[in-house]
Amino acid sequence: MAERQSNPLWQHCWPAARVVHSNTVYSPQKVVLVSNSLAARRISAIRQAAQTRGHSVLPFFRRATYHSDTVKETKMAKFLVHVTCSPTDTAKAALSFLVAKSAIEEGHTVTIFLAGDAVTLLKDDTLDTLVGLGTGKLKDHYSFLSQNGARFFLSGMSSKARGMSEADLVGKPAEFAMPTVLVRLAAEADKVFTY
Repeated sequence: MAERQSNPLWQHCWPAARVVHSNTVYSPQKVVLVSNSLAARRISAIRQAAQTRGHSVLPFFRRATYHSDTVKETKMAKFLVHVTCSPTDTAKAALSFLVAKSAIEEGHTVTIFLAGDAVTLLKDDTLDTLVGLGTGKLKDHYSFLSQNGARFFLSGMSSKARGMSEADLVGKPAEFAMPTVLVRLAAEADKVFTY
């Protein structure tokens, strides 16, 4: 430790000579991942300096560097999940809601647009009974989504053709929408999933 305090190289480099594993920060100086070749060379120099002086240094990611004030945060995305599958395809129908649920759990914003036969997924009897093989209960996924900010849009024309009415949407974070809404949501989304 005395060598580190007296050596100018260590005074400059030691705060960064720590370990980065995935997104975990182990340095009090806040290590972040960046795609910067200069940073890669700096980390390589720090590793060589440490090894030359007989210090044990665990592997660094090639693209790691540090900043004293900031930590890069993962960008939260806007997801659109477009569902057209029939409730008879239980695994796929439940999977669409499960993926939407997973995105919210990761901190992303999710909107679900149901069209075609998929509009009937929000009928109470379908919610209560649909279970996908390996993809869980539709009602469990729906409950999580509705309680955590997901918004549902149902194709108005598809719903009318299948006997859906405003009564089917009472108490649900859902509304009927025209195709222009789907186009707008897709344009605004960072990622679109289709089931």
